[in-house]
Amino acid sequence: MMNMKKSSIISIPVLLVGLAVACAIGLLIRSVAVEGARARAQALDDVKVIWFEQVVDEYIGAADVLGVAMQNSGGSATSFYSYSDKLISLYPSLNAVELSPAAADVLVSARDGKASRAEAELGRPVVRIAKERARATGEISVVEPMLAGEDLRSFVICKPLYFTRDNGAREFLGVATLLIGSDQLLGEVHFEALEGMAYLYRLSYKDGVTGKQVLVASTDGEPVDPISVSTNVHGTAWTLDLAPAEGWMPLWVGAFIALGLIAASVAAAILVAVWKAQRERSAELESQALQLEEDSRTDALTGILNRRGGDARMEALLGGGEGSAVSGVLMALDIDNFKSFNDIYGHEVGDEVLRSLASDMRAAFGPDGVYIRNGGDEFQAFVPDVDAAGARPAIEAFTLPGRHGVVVDGRTIEYNVSVGYAPLAGGAVSFSELCHRADVALYHVKQNGKGSFAQYDEAMEAQDRSGLGFNLAEFADGMPGALLVYKANAEEEILFGSRGLVELFECDSWEEFQRLTGSSFRNIVHPDDRERVEASIARQIASSDDKLDYVEYRIVTAKGNVREVEDVGRLVRNSHYGEIFYVFIFDKVLGDGKRA
Repeated sequence: MMNMKKSSIISIPVLLVGLAVACAIGLLIRSVAVEGARARAQALDDVKVIWFEQVVDEYIGAADVLGVAMQNSGGSATSFYSYSDKLISLYPSLNAVELSPAAADVLVSARDGKASRAEAELGRPVVRIAKERARATGEISVVEPMLAGEDLRSFVICKPLYFTRDNGAREFLGVATLLIGSDQLLGEVHFEALEGMAYLYRLSYKDGVTGKQVLVASTDGEPVDPISVSTNVHGTAWTLDLAPAEGWMPLWVGAFIALGLIAASVAAAILVAVWKAQRERSAELESQALQLEEDSRTDALTGILNRRGGDARMEALLGGGEGSAVSGVLMALDIDNFKSFNDIYGHEVGDEVLRSLASDMRAAFGPDGVYIRNGGDEFQAFVPDVDAAGARPAIEAFTLPGRHGVVVDGRTIEYNVSVGYAPLAGGAVSFSELCHRADVALYHVKQNGKGSFAQYDEAMEAQDRSGLGFNLAEFADGMPGALLVYKANAEEEILFGSRGLVELFECDSWEEFQRLTGSSFRNIVHPDDRERVEASIARQIASSDDKLDYVEYRIVTAKGNVREVEDVGRLVRNSHYGEIFYVFIFDKVLGDGKRA
């Protein structure tokens, strides 16, 4: 009897300890699972918000295109309808375009079936106020989505347009108002895909007058304890809330905790065995969490640090942001005209180019360097224990022509790299300031011909940085029609062409286009039109202060088809190439509104 009572007394604390251990393991597993789920949701939320910003900016760019077209055509009503119809056909969410001149009738072009609704929305007081604000301030004015009957929701952009006369006088042409269907706009960002991924979401913006959040789109269910990411779109704060439909804790975790509590009520031997099994599982989850943390700091494509990992590594290396204990040189690098590799050769070749550059950096600057890919073709490299003079020879060799290339189908495709660099200067600057200086030096290189290198100098700060980050290939990719750049010399050598130019001539690749035209603008024009076109361009350039020209001519495609096109060009001086022409080419629009 004594032994039985003693055994019973001993079993109670064992069961209590087992219960506590089971609860602790369950909570740990829940914590790891929730942290991982929130990290994935955060990344997805960030991607959708950035995507939304980019789509809105594309439509603002459409207003810029209309302004350029109206400038080049003299601002006529016929031109407005022609170009606005083109924009509506090219941009799927654009339902109407309105031009409100200073002293003339309002011009409106609407998508088929949207005219009456567009007229109603364009006449709303809030839209009229936005147009007047754009007219008065000379700046873009935006009206957020609103309900306009039968669930037609709109996003309105008002942009003032100006006309430059031959004498240089700048006159107000009118306010261009773009009416964008928000349901279609949200469809371009694929918010509905979130529901298919088992997420609940809520997209809203803060009304600038009432201060209230205005709901624009959401799932049927309300996200609970959501991840929230906010962004400012032309003065308005937008927020995307995101959470899993089943909550942050998966059902299997709750079930596991319940089984742990049941297991705690059985014999001590079984409880210990279960506890050991859970301890092993906990160690495995901890290892996975550490691996996830490491993966979150590494660029999956190149194997070097990503921006988050690079910032953390450099802040630690420089002692919490101050470089007093370390010397070295930070480089900002990017690939010249990288977008063209994706356009001409495809994204697989573009990815191989990025991997190649990461490998070349490690080989050129040594195993002690810190190598970072910030995104796209933007890289950084930090070489410790060296000054600017010591780093210069390696940097110079790194930017030499023919230094970099990838092999595709047995053929080597070369690419050039631009580098701006800044020394730590005795450890007197923070990492953020060092990044700024290297970026300024890189911008200086880009402004002076690319494919070279430069060390930071304070005098570079005085340069106009309004064009920093501008990429001709990205701009050309977003433009309707074809973009062409060629030298204004006897050979008229082609320096750049967009993917649209290759498609206009019905070529399968950039190489085929070069063979077809001999890389010369004169061979683009039909032989029977060539003399007339050359003379007209020369005459217009000579008589225009803005060095603008407009010509119409025929081209012969790779398939032998003859197409009529319109050509809008401008002569500019480039510090590297001298005088060059920027040309925009598109199919000629006939009197019935159809393309030739």
